[in-house]
Amino acid sequence: MEPEILLKVEGLTRHFGGLAAVSDLNFEVRRGEILGLIGPNGAGKSTTFNVISGFHKPTAGKVYFVGEDITGRNPARISRKGLVRTFQHGSLLREMTVYDNMLVATISLMRTRPERDRRVRETAEMLHLSDQLHELVGNLPHGLQRMVSIAIAFSRRSRLLCLDEPLTGLNQIEVASALAIFRRIRDEFGSTILLVEHNMKAVMEICDRIVVLDHGVFLAQGRPIEISQNEAVISAYLGKRK
Repeated sequence: MEPEILLKVEGLTRHFGGLAAVSDLNFEVRRGEILGLIGPNGAGKSTTFNVISGFHKPTAGKVYFVGEDITGRNPARISRKGLVRTFQHGSLLREMTVYDNMLVATISLMRTRPERDRRVRETAEMLHLSDQLHELVGNLPHGLQRMVSIAIAFSRRSRLLCLDEPLTGLNQIEVASALAIFRRIRDEFGSTILLVEHNMKAVMEICDRIVVLDHGVFLAQGRPIEISQNEAVISAYLGKRK
């Protein structure tokens, strides 16, 4: 039985003036998988995220989500469809508590305060944030702020959770905890995850498949073991040659 395609990117191209940040990119995300999107700095990963989630309009190409053309729609409409993303540099309300940051994300989903409160507390428990609910986000250490960003996105119980470098700046223990959380989000709640990340050890450990970009162009895709042995990837990403 063929896996269900949740997200389909066809011929995606994005220019900034005369610079092609992404060129004729094609890939699919299958329901229930964790797909890594990797490449060197400047490969076009964040631009791809921005186009998929509606923050940039493509110069050319199409984006389909659950079979529906969402190309160029505004981010709020795309989020309501169930495609939610985090940001590399965060989008937290630092002068508000963790609880209130997460509550804001649920307002458009649930009608009553008790429903929203239950969702916030359930999400906080899952991401090990219950003890920090009433602390100001700006007072938290970097690792916990990263978890709050993910909690805000996950509180919407999205079909597709797009994580933009969620492990940046985390120590080894925090990375291991985050990976366990990502697996639980997938396994217990059925969310599919699209992951942009520079921590290659973590990517190889958690991803079912990996798509590699280089200078905005598709380079390779496959299972982690295949990508780790791909000479083109080794040359482009690790700077090694035979």
